[in-house]
Amino acid sequence: MQKKRLNRFLNETETHLRFYVLYLSYMDSQKEHSDFRDLALFNYQELQHRFIEVLSFNLKINVTALEKGELSVEQERRLDRLLNRLHEESVDNLLTSEFTSWLKNDREKYFFHSMLKAMVIAKVNLVRRPDDTKTIGEILWPQLKDKQYLEGIEKRKQSAKKRAFENISEGIRKANEEAERIFQEREDRREKRKQEEFDNIRLDSTLEAVKLVCRLCPTIDKDSHIIIINYLTYHCISGDIDLITVQELLLRIRSMYIKACAHVSLSWDILKTENDKLIDKTYERLQSQYQIYNLFYPAEDTCTKKKCIVTTLDLLFTTSANFPHRLKLLTDKFSLDKANSEDFQIALNQKQWDMLVELANGDTKPKINRTINKLLKDAYKDRFSNKT
Repeated sequence: MQKKRLNRFLNETETHLRFYVLYLSYMDSQKEHSDFRDLALFNYQELQHRFIEVLSFNLKINVTALEKGELSVEQERRLDRLLNRLHEESVDNLLTSEFTSWLKNDREKYFFHSMLKAMVIAKVNLVRRPDDTKTIGEILWPQLKDKQYLEGIEKRKQSAKKRAFENISEGIRKANEEAERIFQEREDRREKRKQEEFDNIRLDSTLEAVKLVCRLCPTIDKDSHIIIINYLTYHCISGDIDLITVQELLLRIRSMYIKACAHVSLSWDILKTENDKLIDKTYERLQSQYQIYNLFYPAEDTCTKKKCIVTTLDLLFTTSANFPHRLKLLTDKFSLDKANSEDFQIALNQKQWDMLVELANGDTKPKINRTINKLLKDAYKDRFSNKT
């Protein structure tokens, strides 16, 4: 009887199987968090096998006996109780696909991971402070010298000048020098005070839990989103975070992503270019101006760099109050790079493209490049071999 019930658990979804393994790992006080990463790499059959392994370990039953259903009456009772507990816990703490199924393509995964990291860096929990997305940008991104910024500087300089004229009566030159000294002194104190206030902000329990997985990065951890979900699930099981908090967090990030997608178009020249040199220059610009190495590990290949560029623009749209200005600065630089860049693109009609795809056995960039390279080499070789 229990064998049939166990098989029903074994044939549950991958999400359920991961949850069962995580919960059984939590029950084992000697076990560390090693399952977070492992479970992200397992296929369905491997998850089933791991579930049986940890189940037999918790019940102190031989794996073969458990799989065959050759259990004593007492062992069946213990198995039944444990399966009941797994079911109850899954109802209370399982992150269902309703909250995670949107994490399909790389753009979604990069945004999810980077937004979590941005929240930790800025110490802003968007579940508790849903209207503070721009606060994240103020902390994360460099200050632009836009109209609002310059007006603030001018206001503070006028205040310093007023103070200087009160202190000095020896002429306008000395007064201006004194005004600049007072202004700079105040600016230094202001920045120091802001930094001290920020340093004194403590991470709340949600951000503290998320902090550890921020060491991961989608540029090198292909399944980092699954590891993060596993990790958050484990904290729900342990009671460190409420399930509803994690659900709200995932839904809020999804909502921000959908909005970013609607406003950051992949058809923009800066995002649709396939020119490796232009992509490299834009990536390097974001590294130097926006310190995106705080969000992504350094990338070597062009494809990964392009994903980082897209995600950075998604984040800039979401978290900065002056996105159009920031975007214009970046696209203007891109246009200048493009004007100064050699362009070796060739135009093909549909028939020529179809022929090339057929020769390449596919339309992916590596296959197309290899085929063009081979055609050129063969044609070049034939041309000069015929002359000899």
